Amino acid sequence: LSAQASPPPIGEPMAKNLNTMNSDELLRELDNVIGKHDEYSKKKAERVRALEKDMKAEKDLNSRYQKALALVGEYETYVSDSAANLLNECLDMAEQIGESNYIIAVKLRMAMVYSISGMFVAADKIFQEFEYDKLDQSYRGLYCYARIRYCENIVRDIDDKRFSQQFMEEVDWCRSELMKMWSEGSTPYLKELANRYESAGRYKEAFDILHDVYNQEVSGTHGHAMLAMSLAQCYRLMGKEDLAKKYLIIAAITDIKLAIKENEALLALSAILYDEGDIDRAYRYVRVCLDDANFYNSHFKDSVIARTYSIVDSAYMSRMEAQRKKLQGYLVVISVIVLLLVVVLFESYKQRNKLMQIRAELKNANQ
Repeated sequence: LSAQASPPPIGEPMAKNLNTMNSDELLRELDNVIGKHDEYSKKKAERVRALEKDMKAEKDLNSRYQKALALVGEYETYVSDSAANLLNECLDMAEQIGESNYIIAVKLRMAMVYSISGMFVAADKIFQEFEYDKLDQSYRGLYCYARIRYCENIVRDIDDKRFSQQFMEEVDWCRSELMKMWSEGSTPYLKELANRYESAGRYKEAFDILHDVYNQEVSGTHGHAMLAMSLAQCYRLMGKEDLAKKYLIIAAITDIKLAIKENEALLALSAILYDEGDIDRAYRYVRVCLDDANFYNSHFKDSVIARTYSIVDSAYMSRMEAQRKKLQGYLVVISVIVLLLVVVLFESYKQRNKLMQIRAELKNANQ
């Protein structure tokens, strides 16, 4: 979740209609996109450098502040510590400008970035600075979006249902507050309504809403990828695993093209492929997730991915060991066959020479 608009796609537009492709076709497309992973990352880096150069060249402090905040939006899902450092610069600028609303906006964005990257103590410290009821309506939305990410990621980090209930109750409260802020029928309202239906086990109603919103979203954006993930979750809860896999692949393709380093869809997909027995793909995908998490520079992301990676890596290594032993067996068999052929050829050579000698002796005797 994010209060920010998705950046435009990097590189070529989404020319193919991914929605019309089946899972096997999508997996081949994903393999092709992963093959261009470095190319997409390079284009993202060039984009970020251009925006950073433009920001630093800005003389007007107010305009520079706005450009810095826009750049934070690029860094949020790209490099976590760069986003945090830039927000500290934004806070300095906001204090120089002397605009209290700017300071509030920056601090809530900090809480969001800290919550995304797993810096929960720092995020909670910021939340404690604010009394929700005293916040302006526009900042309550930022607060709720950040708090949702905070609670959801703590649940993922703890990974223990005994301690997750209170955080999920707070997520539900935040969603209720967000629904009060949006006009009924608006896209943000419908997204929160679908989330609440899903939490209540009303999966079909949640799906119907998400499917309509998904079809209206611009393809090739991070928002589109997030909606694809939400659809995948809905399909999974309804027991439609193949369709869940399809929309996870669509989300993963989109995020890789955008150089999004969170890779939540690809990680979830690797777990599904592991369960299906596609160990090689699962291993390749989880390796991409791990490399991107290291680039993103978040210990929280590393720890979440490590849980899946350790399982997939163990299966992959076992498979490689089994293949190695099988190859060794083949080599032993081939070696025995070659040795037998050598013996046969040697004996054949000896018999041939002996036969030639006997013929020569018979010829001499007849003369």
